Amino acid sequence: IGLRLVPDVPLQTKVDPGELTATGSPAVENDGLTLDYASLLACAIGHPSAAFGPKFAGFDGVRRLPRLPAPPYHFMTRITGLDARIGDISKGRSVELEYDIPADAWYLAENGPSGKMPWCVLVEAVLQPCGWLASFAGVPLTSDEDLFFRNLDGTATVHRELGPEDGTLRTRAELTSISRVGQMTILGFDVRATLADGTLVLTMTTVFGFFPARALAQQTGIPVQDEESARMRRKSLGDNSDHLVRLRSRLPSGALLMLDRIVDLDPRGGAAALGTAQGDKDVRPGEWFFKAHFFGDPVQPGSLGLEALLQLLEVLALEQGFDADIPSARFESVALDGPVAWKFRGQVLPRNKLISSFVEITDITRGDRTVTVAATGSLWVDGLKIYEATKMAVRIRPGAPGPRKELALLAKETKLRGPVVSHARSFQGRPNLARLRAFWGAISGLEEWPLADLHFGLVDMFVESVEIESPEGYDQLRGRPVLFIANHQVGMESMLFNVIASALLEVPTVSIAKAEHRKSWMGALTALGQSFPGAHQPDPIAYFERQNPQDLIDLLGRYRTESGSLSSSLMLHADGTRSLSCRTPVAKLSAVFTDLACSLNLPIVPVRFAGGLPVAPAAQRLEFPLGFAKQRYVLGAPIMPDVLRPLPSAERARHVVAALNALAPRPDEEQPGAPQPDVEAAIRRRVTELRVDEARAAAIEVLMAAPSGDPLSLYIRETIQGRRAALPAGTLGPWLTHFFDWLGIAVRRDDA
Repeated sequence: IGLRLVPDVPLQTKVDPGELTATGSPAVENDGLTLDYASLLACAIGHPSAAFGPKFAGFDGVRRLPRLPAPPYHFMTRITGLDARIGDISKGRSVELEYDIPADAWYLAENGPSGKMPWCVLVEAVLQPCGWLASFAGVPLTSDEDLFFRNLDGTATVHRELGPEDGTLRTRAELTSISRVGQMTILGFDVRATLADGTLVLTMTTVFGFFPARALAQQTGIPVQDEESARMRRKSLGDNSDHLVRLRSRLPSGALLMLDRIVDLDPRGGAAALGTAQGDKDVRPGEWFFKAHFFGDPVQPGSLGLEALLQLLEVLALEQGFDADIPSARFESVALDGPVAWKFRGQVLPRNKLISSFVEITDITRGDRTVTVAATGSLWVDGLKIYEATKMAVRIRPGAPGPRKELALLAKETKLRGPVVSHARSFQGRPNLARLRAFWGAISGLEEWPLADLHFGLVDMFVESVEIESPEGYDQLRGRPVLFIANHQVGMESMLFNVIASALLEVPTVSIAKAEHRKSWMGALTALGQSFPGAHQPDPIAYFERQNPQDLIDLLGRYRTESGSLSSSLMLHADGTRSLSCRTPVAKLSAVFTDLACSLNLPIVPVRFAGGLPVAPAAQRLEFPLGFAKQRYVLGAPIMPDVLRPLPSAERARHVVAALNALAPRPDEEQPGAPQPDVEAAIRRRVTELRVDEARAAAIEVLMAAPSGDPLSLYIRETIQGRRAALPAGTLGPWLTHFFDWLGIAVRRDDA
């Protein structure tokens, strides 16, 4: 028996070439090969001969050809003009091409409130033609060694932002300089990008190099002064600052967010005393951009490194309040008509550990409802300075109110039933688990982990709908801490509401609970979530002693920022304890909380949990809805601080209680939710078979049904089933021991 390894490419085995045809301007032909999207994608992940023709067939085997980035970081659709020949590496050679901007492009949705093409995508879209032209001209054909293609320097000026309505970006790249040193070739380019009607979008000069592997291995970085190295070691905020969490709705998100945490921020730092900031990002070998950039040569795109610097500058600008007087403030993707100049002298590889970004504000220019913040910046990998931006700027400008992102977290709008129809502007929908998972994955830094399966599974099992009675009132709340004040039916609603509400307004929500709940099943589960290796997320529950008023004041102090505002939303139950009947209205609310909202300028959002209790009082307080039913979570119209401030203290509390009891279904009309006999039977079966309580049984039932296929979740499911399984790689043994103890599952200690 024997095995033979043979070269293969993803395009041949994973993509149907019939799906690659794009419409638009005609693509040019070269030696019988149409230079359309299929050929461009072949340059990224296919056979080089399918990209450039038979002269490149020698690279279809084990030889390495410099590649274009693959989707989702591939931004070329077709070649529409070509003044170049294979083997003719001379000045004046040029290429013209088009990129069709998808209306639903991932980067438009993830670029914060603007919805415009981010700077990194635009500059990448005009850099990629340079790489294509250099390879087509035949630089790799001149060497017996495999060569790697890297950007070295550039200066780009963006003149216009782009959105899906702009259709097609047209780029012309011209080769302007060539120099060779041994096996290295250095090339200069002039680049100009326009819309189809000729509107200027971007101008750029840039320099690339072809390098053998041994040259890239000698990464020495950019020379630094001792004070620079010392400054990068200063991390006054540590690893637990909440800046990115608080500002999440104002910044790029998802795959586009290039910062994990802000570790240093000095409003008076730098030579001009205008402010400095440092942010860190952990290098994860499985990052999406390593898979896309490049096939066989994984390296972080330099454009994403510069994007990290721009995002860090945005954080610094927001933290200094430069947006305060600008209505519906948003950032331009980069300050228009201002150059961004960069130098790259190193690379970020999957084996690296930490990327650190630093920015220093050099100038602040205030215009007519705009603020332009200019800066310099640098990017470091594992202590080595590898990128430098000598010029860059962001601009804050007025923007139209953004789309109602909070409604996107609900699966769809549905026809309202029962008393809710009297509220004509209501919205009702099922929680969108995929969006919840994406939000919490970004917050925690973990794409897959077992407690995510557990939380989202419980949301799916026990939440019927989220109803927003005044959707227009939530536009002004996105990204802003609020005070949620709710009734209280069953134990688990606090935890599940936090999962939903945090993503709804894109601000972490903290439930205020009595100290004795720390030892409950929910308190223990929360502690497990906070101790999971590698997770970094805010505490979902804050405990205080009700008998000690000072304890609450101290608790609130933990969530205050330097400006005195709160870094998280707070959620509390008005009556402080669970009701026994669904017909019980909220009877009281401490004026301490309404006064607090006024002093901290916190909007109050009344919340009604419905469907979890019987009409006749239950014999005891419930952890789960009666009959394991699904509850409705109803969010009322926000009560702004300006409405409450003129009222006497006691009247403020009564005003909020009245709003809470007026939410549909009103307490005197409410009925229990429809029982789920199948769910109840499954949980009762787990209780009997495993001899655990209802909470653990429900958790086990959810984990066994979870869709996640990551190794740790599979291991947990196999262990629950009593099957021996190999421990997933890493240092999870102690955590798994505590997790199985919490579940009530007996395991062999050598398994966990």
